[in-house]
Amino acid sequence: CGIHIHQGVSCYEDAGGHYWNKSLIDNDPWASVTYQTRRFASHFYAMAVGVEVVTGLTNFDVLGHTMIVHDYTGARVACGIIIPHKLAVPAFTPYFSYTGDLKVEGAMAVSGMGAADAAGQTLAWSVKGVDPRCSSGANSEYANSCGIHI
Repeated sequence: CGIHIHQGVSCYEDAGGHYWNKSLIDNDPWASVTYQTRRFASHFYAMAVGVEVVTGLTNFDVLGHTMIVHDYTGARVACGIIIPHKLAVPAFTPYFSYTGDLKVEGAMAVSGMGAADAAGQTLAWSVKGVDPRCSSGANSEYANSCGIHI
């Protein structure tokens, strides 16, 4: 019953072995990372906070790698991809070909959600200097009217 970062970068192929910097750390630091199941009504769950694992890797190093949940027999039963929880757009600058009078300022947060075909982004923004004609919403005559897009 363990939860470990693996070498793989996809949940649709073999995730490989546990992931750590073998040139800095000799023994597998994931060997002792396990979970203990609890029961609430008819559901079994596990939770933990502040579990420190010294892997010799930075958070940047583990981005995009697989996080695997193992069952009682050590079998791999679930997979997720490590992503930044939040990304930020701290400021906006005029688009390279824009020559109009709007001076958009503000910021945006982009949070990851879901997995596989349900994966997506949750957006939050606060901007000023945007087009006042968008006060009634988008204009159906124009693609991307009043839009904010990745």
